[in-house]
Amino acid sequence: MKKKISHAPHIAGLIALAASSMGGKSAPLDRQLRAATIGDLDMMTRDFEALGIRASCIHQGKRGEDLKQWTADVVESIHTENWMRDRHLLMVNAAKGDREAQAELAEIVMESVTNLLMAQGNWSAFFGLQSLADSDVPMLTFETPREIQFEVIGTDGGVKTVQADLEKNQAICTLFHLWSDEFEYPLVDLYKGSVANLALATIDVARDLAVKINSLLGGYMLVGGADSRFGAFTLDDSPQAHYVAHSGIHTSNLPTTNLPTITGNTSSSLFRKEVLDAFIEYVQSWGSGALPGGDLQMAGIHLASKNSADWVKQLSMSSESNFITEQVFQGGQVVSYAGYKFPIIFDNTIPATGAGYAYLRTNKTVGKMFEKTGLDMVDTRESKRGNKGAYSQGKVLGFGMCNPWSVNAAAVKFRDA
Repeated sequence: MKKKISHAPHIAGLIALAASSMGGKSAPLDRQLRAATIGDLDMMTRDFEALGIRASCIHQGKRGEDLKQWTADVVESIHTENWMRDRHLLMVNAAKGDREAQAELAEIVMESVTNLLMAQGNWSAFFGLQSLADSDVPMLTFETPREIQFEVIGTDGGVKTVQADLEKNQAICTLFHLWSDEFEYPLVDLYKGSVANLALATIDVARDLAVKINSLLGGYMLVGGADSRFGAFTLDDSPQAHYVAHSGIHTSNLPTTNLPTITGNTSSSLFRKEVLDAFIEYVQSWGSGALPGGDLQMAGIHLASKNSADWVKQLSMSSESNFITEQVFQGGQVVSYAGYKFPIIFDNTIPATGAGYAYLRTNKTVGKMFEKTGLDMVDTRESKRGNKGAYSQGKVLGFGMCNPWSVNAAAVKFRDA
């Protein structure tokens, strides 16, 4: 009998990657020390150009275009000597304890973190981002006038349940600091006098935080996790209910799970047309005007990167030429079918062994991500004799989810364990 592969250890590892850097559990000097990016501007240019293309694929519409423009602006900036020199002086002054320099540096890294997160983070695309003022209280609000429970990610990285106020349908979301790893860089190059490593250390911090945030959210999205957003709906009119249907709706039309099943799965089956059919049926089953804020629309499908060639594997040189096969022959993917477009994001954090799942992201979010940029912190230190400086940042974040928002996404298993 073939042993089934569990994804639970991988999911727990994703959460642990961020949880170990949350709150006060890791003091600045206890964080992992890593070398900052070597100042190769050509490499950085290629990275940001690729990131811009990726952002426009993950985020459809204005957000994707804005992020693509942001990456173009970064490329232009890092090729400007004044930018490098100014960033160098800013970091040096911050390391010396200049509070204004530290505040400005935190603001720069905050912008980098937020944009890199939105451009790079696959799972963060399922969440809506809300920036708060220092004195704002992060509130989770649900529009339907009934009692409801929310789940928030606590300061230890675990999910806890909070009861919403019955009249206002609101709950306070837990905030915490998430710290980046500490990045070490040379202060001076005795021959080149280069400041690129120092200036680009802030980008390393942004990327590290983006990876940790993406991993944390992935741990609560992947099927198989204890708190996954996917599974059978609760339909008992309780605070945990995913939805309560209006009396005028015949409930036989509505989905009872956001984990619909398809036939024909084996331990070696591929991502295929039946998955698209299941996603189309899930979106259309809600009918018109049933969900608050408008109908569901497909925004992307997230798939393990190892499955990137699954469409190609299903064709041969003698396959009949039609609208579907031509898409595969020309571009390697089916991107348009039955009146829908299917942007596919290949994610190497999704398990490629055992049971295989495809994840549908729609135009609606499954949760909220809060940030308080005014309370972000930087931690810098340097050793002139050792010609080494170190830099890290703590970002204030909070995440909230509830069952009624889970209907805004779906997952389909296309391969058995």
